This record gives sequence, C-alpha cells and structure tokens, in this order.
Amino acid sequence: MAVTPPKFELVYPPDSPCGCGSGKKFGACCLRDGNVQLRPANLTPPRPTTHHSNRKCVFRWTGDCCKKISGDHIISRAVLKVLDDRKIQFESPNFSAQLSLGSSSLTTKALCRRHNTALSPIDSAAARFFRAFTTIHNSLCEDMPSQQLYFFSGMDIERWMLKTMIMVYKSKQTNICPPEFELPPYIGNLFYSDYTSPLGLYMPTFGGSPDGSCFRTESATSVQLHASANIVSGVTITLGGLRLRLVVFPDVNVHEELKTRYSYRPKHFLFVREHKVHCIAMPFPNWHGADIWLSHGEENATIPYNL
Repeated sequence: MAVTPPKFELVYPPDSPCGCGSGKKFGACCLRDGNVQLRPANLTPPRPTTHHSNRKCVFRWTGDCCKKISGDHIISRAVLKVLDDRKIQFESPNFSAQLSLGSSSLTTKALCRRHNTALSPIDSAAARFFRAFTTIHNSLCEDMPSQQLYFFSGMDIERWMLKTMIMVYKSKQTNICPPEFELPPYIGNLFYSDYTSPLGLYMPTFGGSPDGSCFRTESATSVQLHASANIVSGVTITLGGLRLRLVVFPDVNVHEELKTRYSYRPKHFLFVREHKVHCIAMPFPNWHGADIWLSHGEENATIPYNL
C-alpha cells in the first residue's frame, strides 16, 4: 500500500532575516507580491566606456575593455575556498584529467581586468550558493540549528556556470577546446540577457520521481564540457555532491533526454530529513520552475509535498 506523503507548508515570516544575506528583513527586501524575487547582479563595467577591445578578452565585442589581461582562476577562487576536496576532475567525451587545487594550470587569461572585476558578483553568489549547500548538509547530518532559507538569483548561478565553461574551454583542460571547437556566436550576450528554453540551468531529478529523491554530499569536484558537432553546447558542474547542468546551445537529442531526467530552472531545492526542512530558493525572471525535494541520505524517505 502506497504511503501518502504528509502535507507541508513552509512559512517564512516577513520580519525574519532575508535569505539573500543582505541583513534586511524579508518583507522589506526580497518579498514582492507574495514571492521571492531577486534582481540579477549588474555585470556591466562602470562608466565611462573605454571604447577599447582587448583581443584576448572574451568581452572584446563590447568595446569596453582595459589593456591589462587578468590571470583568473578557471573555477572562481571564492568557490575553491568552499571545497573540501583538493583535486578537480575535468571531463569531456573520451577524456578525463585531474588537477590539484594548487596547480598553476587552474588559471587562464581570458578576461581583461576590467571585465574580470565586473563579473566578481557572480563569483560571490556561487561561493555563497555552494556554502549554503554544505551548511544545510552539516545541519541535517549533525542535527544542529542553522539558517532555514537561502535565496539566490537563478540567473547569477547560470552566469557563473557560463563563465566557468568558457574558462575551461579557453584553458584547454579537455579535448573540447579551440580551434577544433567554437563557442556559440552569441555567447557574450548570455551574460546580459535572460535565457529562453531550452537554454539555461537543469538539475537531475535523482531517480525521476519527486517523492523518491536523495542527496549525499561528496568531496569529489568535477567540470564536464559538452558539445554539439563542433559547438560547445554546455557544462555540467558537480561540487560537494550537487550536480548542475547548463545548456547554452540547443541540441534536439540532448533536450529530449534532459526533459525526462532533469528539471529545468527549478524554483526551490528542498532538503529534508525527518521533520527538518531547509530550502534554497532560486527565482528566475518570468519563470516559475518545479520544486525539487531531496532526502538526506534516505533512498525511500517519505517526502512532504505542497510548498
């Protein structure tokens, strides 16, 4: 006989601290029209425009570069500080390599200093995102009190993944690299505009059933590039056991697979153990995705429903 999941409603009072980390009260910050709403970070360099195109910078097309190139980390330094593992796995079809976090190969010169600084807000957002995931795991594992709700702009996480994909591609860490493969011609615009389906963030549904999902943290860290013909089509990033996939170039066959095994631009990640629930909210502009319930280490846990 099937067990009916208990009904659950997550209540977060307006006078509670806002989950975005601003220090303001929820009702005076990210609560708008009864929903969590966050504005994506502004990634445009400060005015005035330089009218200079640095040929080594990914954003040279903007005509707003500086003359100096920045030696930036492939994976943001702020995110690397969150990781427990000391090595990173880089993968693509028929290729796999591992680097230590201290390797000089983890840096590349693909951004001018001006644009590298302008992208720093998405680096900070990604670091806070993965730190929240680790904190939630520790709270559920050790039964310690902690923050219950965390808010992030879904676009900021997508754009951080986009930046990481470009850095791995430019640094030639896998066999999906120049000159054999090319980035989509519109790749720079994806930092400044919203995505439309099928482009954007996907998260696996861990078994295909919203009431049978399970998560465990892992020390393994990996970045996998994907390609369609000779075009870089996306990236899968796994940090701390959380697996996220970004699609930047449409591929009909891949999209059909993603529709059955992944959730597109999920609205909430809900982590549950017995009666404890933690939530990561990721609102997207003009999109209200599904909720993904993840049971802490229990394959057959009874998952609540109706957020």
